Amino acid sequence: MMQALRADGSLPSTEKGAEDDLEGNAAYYDAYDATRLEVLAAFEHQTKVFLTDQDAAVRRAFLSSVPSLCVFFGEDRASDLILSHLNTYLNDPNWLLKCAFFKTIVGVSVYIGGPSLEEFILPLMLQALTDPQEFVVEQALRSLASMAEIGLLQRSKTWELVDTVARFELHPNLWIKEAASHFVSAATTYLSVADMRILVTPLIQPYLKVPISTMSESELLDALKKPLPRVVLDLALEWVKRVDRGVFWKSAK
Repeated sequence: MMQALRADGSLPSTEKGAEDDLEGNAAYYDAYDATRLEVLAAFEHQTKVFLTDQDAAVRRAFLSSVPSLCVFFGEDRASDLILSHLNTYLNDPNWLLKCAFFKTIVGVSVYIGGPSLEEFILPLMLQALTDPQEFVVEQALRSLASMAEIGLLQRSKTWELVDTVARFELHPNLWIKEAASHFVSAATTYLSVADMRILVTPLIQPYLKVPISTMSESELLDALKKPLPRVVLDLALEWVKRVDRGVFWKSAK
């Protein structure tokens, strides 16, 4: 309430009938600033405790409070205190923690805005699409779809993501297949008909057995080709791992 009154310029004086209301207002300003700094320091200390707790269950439970804390701390302090720690969660072997991260990151992305989203968050989400735990892959796709639905993705970035995610529509895991179709459908929410026909349709056409008239999720799912056999997918992933190891050793030499 103090913050709202101060922003509105209607902060009252401390004493009625004071000769100089400015002195009373100054007292409110000082009290507000001092108390706010104390509260920020206390919350910052406790936030660090939860963010770095050794128990993954504690960190996972704490993630539900992160979007509200970002608003409370402000953009600069939230970036330094919270986002720097959240990035390390994807290195944790606990797949439940990773899923909780992606459920939370949508709310955080709304706060940090488009440029920071593309620079810091989207690379982590694309990296998660290769996670060995398929629940993590599915949740990353769900979060991408939510970002697309609320208009967080730039137009050019949307095409890149559609090109990448559309391939998961042939995944043998039905949940991943459905999540990928959900994203493709959501990605067209803010695109014109011309963009959908000229840019999006050619990207998804290789995965369709029949042409589609709309980009609705149900029509996409009905028009998709049969998913890849699990054996083929496993062989492809193993080949990618070998290539990555070869590139790594070549660069190391």
